[in-house]
Amino acid sequence: LEIKDVDDTAPTNILINTTNIADNISASMQVAYFSAVDSDTVGTHRYSFDNLNGVNNADNGKFTLSTDGKLSVKAAVNFATQSQYHIVIQVADTGATFSRGFTLNVVQTLTITSPATATVVENTNKVITLTANRDNVAFAITNGADKAKFTLSGTTLTFAATDFEARVDDNTYEVEITASKTGEISSTQTLIVTLTDLNDETPTAITFSGNLSIAESTVIDAELGTFATTDADTSDTFTYTSSNTAFTFDNNKLKLNTTLNYETTTSLATTITVTDGNSHTFNKDFTFTITDTNNIAPSNIQLTTTTIADNTTAGTTIATISATDTDTTGETITYTLGGTDATSFTISGNQ
Repeated sequence: LEIKDVDDTAPTNILINTTNIADNISASMQVAYFSAVDSDTVGTHRYSFDNLNGVNNADNGKFTLSTDGKLSVKAAVNFATQSQYHIVIQVADTGATFSRGFTLNVVQTLTITSPATATVVENTNKVITLTANRDNVAFAITNGADKAKFTLSGTTLTFAATDFEARVDDNTYEVEITASKTGEISSTQTLIVTLTDLNDETPTAITFSGNLSIAESTVIDAELGTFATTDADTSDTFTYTSSNTAFTFDNNKLKLNTTLNYETTTSLATTITVTDGNSHTFNKDFTFTITDTNNIAPSNIQLTTTTIADNTTAGTTIATISATDTDTTGETITYTLGGTDATSFTISGNQ
């Protein structure tokens, strides 16, 4: 069964991408971006100003805040007039809220205000709009381990569509962005794009952990072993089926579904099919060997002769005994005497 997340946990923190506001920034310019810490992987966060007991929120009215967390100044900022702003932000999801106060400092440096992180589904382009705390800023790609994956046109940064499986154990891509303006000190930001996986790969292998030999005395519903699948997709789910009805599955556990008889069947062949969560399939053939057990009674006894010469002396071997038994494994046959003349004979082994 696949457990799906629901939005049932309150946010536990609010993060801000910068607490600095550039001096002389124009009215209506975005100065910060909020994000929430929330253990839920689904749901929507909505941001608003709040009154939090004991926390200074005197400057809430000097900003505008979009519901998706973008903070902008209402009027131009002047360090000489006000060097700090105090606000309280609330984040809300389904039925729960969290509030936190922030102090924003007016500084006389150029700052990139667009988020430093982004996520994108694999094999999809990601377009990011770059912003700064100044007007008429020039942006450039200046470094970063993965800068070749990015292109920049004006303020539009594009991350090229990339396969999640292109790298092993690394689904993040890094680029360094520099913002410049005449008369200002340049600002640099390292932007990290995180790829999320799609279930778009087909399983490539099936492995069996167990014994490929089955004793004919094995009972129905006995567990024979387990199967595992190799698939490049992460967190995938798998369903197994057998082409031979002599086998059934309990999740990935193979179980016997028939009574075995070595004397009629010495092997069972089956094709195992694994199906992942997006209906991709992979097949592999397996052959199980049936082994014999001592489960059939002897069906006949023979003597090499039934004639005894007259005057044969006591202790003379007069015949060799043999038995017919269809079992071929682990047989130990013991002979005993019976009948009215049993006391006239002795047996040693099969003599």
